[in-house]
Amino acid sequence: MFVGFLLITNINYFWERIYSPLFPMLAFFIVAYPVASTFMEFFATTAKTLLMCYCIQLDLAVNKAKCPPALRNFFEDYVQDSQYYEDS
Repeated sequence: MFVGFLLITNINYFWERIYSPLFPMLAFFIVAYPVASTFMEFFATTAKTLLMCYCIQLDLAVNKAKCPPALRNFFEDYVQDSQYYEDS
């Protein structure tokens, strides 16, 4: 929205034809908010799905070689940290 405001106020073509930037900014918000919220919802669902699949893989003791190394290292570090804090 900030970029849209800068475009409206700094480009003479728009500034001469628009009386106030309020309504174009409102239009930018009406378009940008659903797009951003849809993207964030998709990202959150993907993250939750990946974590759920990994947890199921751990519970079923499936081959750990199929897990990406970065994700495996993250969970191993998390388990070590949580055990450290439980012992304290």
